[in-house]
Amino acid sequence: MTTTARGTSTRERMLWSALALLQERGANALTVDAVLAHSKTPRGSVYHHFPGGREQILAETTRLGSQFVSAMIDQTGSSPVDLIDGIAAFWKDAMLRSDYQTGCTVAAVVIDGHQASEEVDAIAQEAFATWTGQVHDTYVRAGIPSERASLLASITLSLVEGALIQARIRRSLSPLDEAASSLKLLLAQP
Repeated sequence: MTTTARGTSTRERMLWSALALLQERGANALTVDAVLAHSKTPRGSVYHHFPGGREQILAETTRLGSQFVSAMIDQTGSSPVDLIDGIAAFWKDAMLRSDYQTGCTVAAVVIDGHQASEEVDAIAQEAFATWTGQVHDTYVRAGIPSERASLLASITLSLVEGALIQARIRRSLSPLDEAASSLKLLLAQP
């Protein structure tokens, strides 16, 4: 594996570049040329590290984004309030660092009008199922009945995804704060 002076392999640099591009511009804009330009890697790197070309890059980037968000959810804390605050803080930081240009990698794959391969569709479905399960489990550990926790987990993801879109459009962190406040109100109800 080729490694740069910063210690990041060429392959990893390409994947992280693809992740940034996907979050900022969507699946249709994720081209091999864009990844090469963003990662400052030579064209031969694509064929060496990603023989499947663009579709392989898209699949692996979607998987990376899914794993990244899953790890974030795991690290947010054990209570529902900690979870909600942690998710909101993560995305608020991402919005500020990207000047309101970022979004959810997995959502970008499915809402962009891109005709994803079956592999990419499966990765996206698995990502949302995993995240929903993680949120559900946090709610259940806090004593929320499983059926209600399932509904609240689905609502949590829907509110966060919608807040990300609104934050970008409005160039404001308010939608993320509003989503967090709304979720806390829902959780407080019996």
